[in-house]
Amino acid sequence: MTTKDPPLSQTLDYNVTESKIIIAHRELGAKKSEIPEFKEVLEMEFSDVPFLYTFDALNTQVESLNGIESKGKRYLAKVKGNQKTLLKQVSEAFEEEYAKEVHTIVEEKDKRESIEGNKWVKRETYVLSVKSDKLLISNSSFSHIKSIIKQVKHINDMKGKTKVKEQYLIANFIESPSYFKEGIKDHWCCETYHYYKDRLTKEDDCKISVNPFGLAILRSFVINCIQLHLNKHKPKNKSLNMSGIFKSCGNNPHFLGRLVT
Repeated sequence: MTTKDPPLSQTLDYNVTESKIIIAHRELGAKKSEIPEFKEVLEMEFSDVPFLYTFDALNTQVESLNGIESKGKRYLAKVKGNQKTLLKQVSEAFEEEYAKEVHTIVEEKDKRESIEGNKWVKRETYVLSVKSDKLLISNSSFSHIKSIIKQVKHINDMKGKTKVKEQYLIANFIESPSYFKEGIKDHWCCETYHYYKDRLTKEDDCKISVNPFGLAILRSFVINCIQLHLNKHKPKNKSLNMSGIFKSCGNNPHFLGRLVT
């Protein structure tokens, strides 16, 4: 489950991470904040099977996290600049404890699709977990934090340049670094979907104000069809990324005919 703010009509989207297919929309309205709407979504029962809440840093709010904790559910929440105090507490706690002991690190290197072309990404995932009743951070509002996760990404582009990005996350449970690494990747499968909508269908550039929510659904419909085509044909065309599939579909009369019938 991820959140997104289109320019004129905000939506809350529900994604199936394995296929990157969006299965539902929830209209928020141009003037309605995402945060209270997200709290309403937390009251919904999605499944009896244990699942993990992941969401953008905007919704890393005390009330929302406490609500998830009170229901006995798990969350993996990003901590960014919109929560400056929390980010400072989390980063300082992690670095202080990290200096005292050796942590488990999971390293991974793979290809990541982008509009510009494939990039090599190496991820390093570090985990600091509580070992007793001691709080990881001195913040009573987040007393249920059991793990602090730090992920460092080394991104190598086709020109040989390397960018290093760091992010911190918090969780109300203890698990292995491998588990957290996969949880972060699953969330980014949803974020990648929005990247496709922004870059391939030019959603952020759209200035239409009449029924923009309907247009958002149509864009999702098109992206879903192309994504299904990508899932089906990519094993035979490993060199094609989503951008390449998008272009090839646009020049494929058979595919376009199926899209409108």
